[in-house]
Amino acid sequence: MHSRWEQGNLVFWDTHRHRIVDVIGPNVIYRFANFGNVVQPNTIDPDGWTTTVVEAGAGTSEIDPSATQDVIATIVTAANENDGAQSQAPGAAFKCVSGIRFYLGLLFQTADPTECDLLFGACITDTTLLGGMSDGTYMEKLDAAALVSGVTEKDSSEEQTDSLGTLVASTDMYWEMFFDGTSVHFYVDGVLAASHSTTLCDDEMLRLSIAFLAGEAAAKTLSIKRLAGFVWT
Repeated sequence: MHSRWEQGNLVFWDTHRHRIVDVIGPNVIYRFANFGNVVQPNTIDPDGWTTTVVEAGAGTSEIDPSATQDVIATIVTAANENDGAQSQAPGAAFKCVSGIRFYLGLLFQTADPTECDLLFGACITDTTLLGGMSDGTYMEKLDAAALVSGVTEKDSSEEQTDSLGTLVASTDMYWEMFFDGTSVHFYVDGVLAASHSTTLCDDEMLRLSIAFLAGEAAAKTLSIKRLAGFVWT
């Protein structure tokens, strides 16, 4: 564990300087570091989050706490293509403007890295994050491939960098984004994969968001091991 002073705040980091573990100080405006604490048994809605569920097929799309070691929560889709769930945290706090710093991190794994859709990042309030969102800073993996992309988007105009990494079945993968006041830096498994300094969303407030959908007519599971977001000025 390491620490540094940044804009009057104490920033704790681990492994690399942009992997933020915690931020403490007078200018911290958003702190979220354990998805499992807000996931309650027998409900699809993390406490206070806005959740959109699709379940045209058999079964139920659910977000649940997990008793598995090192797994804080799971998203399990119903058994039809494009069944699944997306959740957006309360409080729109992320924005790409000078003076703001933010971090987003998701550690996860899935048994089927190809036949699923996954999106994680800071996004405008929207019920279809994987189908027409206009503003956000996010990473995604779309159906029929296992390749990861990094996207910054403003008013439906985007910069996208593809092939940042490849999901492997039942293997941990770490997606991270860090905004330093000028550019968004995308990390995959602790390695800097791309940086964007254009089409940054500077005119909308964004929410910590995650979406996971089945890519075929079979239930899919996403195991979440860490989900975090911090914003400070």
